[in-house]
This record gives sequence, structure tokens and C-alpha cells, in this order.
Amino acid sequence: MRKSENGFGAVGIITVIVVAGLIGAVGWLVYSQQSSNTKTTSKNQQEVRSEEAKTTDTTKPQANAAKYLEIEEYGVKVELSEGIKDAYYEMENGYPLLSVHSLDKYPGCNKIASVSKAKIGDDRFGSPLTKEDLEKSSKLQIDDTYFWIEVSNGGSCSDPGGSKPDEIEITAREEFSSAKLVKL
Repeated sequence: MRKSENGFGAVGIITVIVVAGLIGAVGWLVYSQQSSNTKTTSKNQQEVRSEEAKTTDTTKPQANAAKYLEIEEYGVKVELSEGIKDAYYEMENGYPLLSVHSLDKYPGCNKIASVSKAKIGDDRFGSPLTKEDLEKSSKLQIDDTYFWIEVSNGGSCSDPGGSKPDEIEITAREEFSSAKLVKL
């Protein structure tokens, strides 16, 4: 038998075409996968940037964002308005007594208001509280407990004579009276 010196035969050419086709197919799959990953990564980065923007936006002080005085012992918070923005509380006999630091110069002004709570049937001044009583006076109900703010009805703490109370005290009493209570 004589050796052929013609180069590749038909089988060799088909093998080269199949191998080249496989290499091309694998290359195309890798390229398309990388392209897909790049798009996904880009999309994920945009989502992360979007989430960062949201986080950044929500952490910036906003003009309309409500501020609260949290009373952990009761599980409630008092929404603060301009006139009571420096509010604080002190626990006395189990009740949070409310005041504002802008009245600290008056020794008796640490008890302008208090947060009260009760349940139906609790005794108050010799008669049990009814559901109607509590619904009328309360600003918040959590489970079976009703909460409200009571402004002290004693004389002025900034002017014991009562002829000219400090305007800050008058405003604080009014704003505590209408302040919103929210569950913590």
C-alpha cells in the first residue's frame, strides 16, 4: 500500500470543523455568560446605589419628620411639637411626669403634665372606669390598656401668684394637652 501525501483526509477536515465549532460554541457561551453577569452586576450595583440613596435620604433630617419623647416604662412615645420639642419626663410613683427644659429655671415646673394609663374597671376617685370613660379621654389603646396625657390643673409653676405665667409654660401645657401618643 502506498502512503498518501495529500494532507488531511475527509475525516481530518470534519474533525477540525467539529473542534472549531465546539471551541466557538464554548467561547460564545462563556462570552454570553460574562455579558449576562456584567448586566446583573450593573443592575445589582444600581439597586445598591438606589438603596443607599434611600437610606441616605431617610437619615437626613427632614422638615416634616416627627420627633418623639419615648417613655419605655409605658411602651409609648409622645409626639413633640415646636412648643415641647425639649420635653423630658421623670418617673414619680409609677407615673411619667412631663415637662420641658426651657422651664428648668423654675423649680416647680417639672410636673406640667403626666401620661396616664388605665384599664376598664380600674378604680379612679371611688368609681370604676368604664369603656366609655376611657374611650372619651384616651389618645391610645394598646391591648386592654388606655393611655392619655393629663395636664396638671394646679396653679402656674412659673408664676405661683398666677397673674403672669411664662409664655413657655402656657404653650407647653397647650401642646402637651393636644400631643399625640403612639405605641413604641
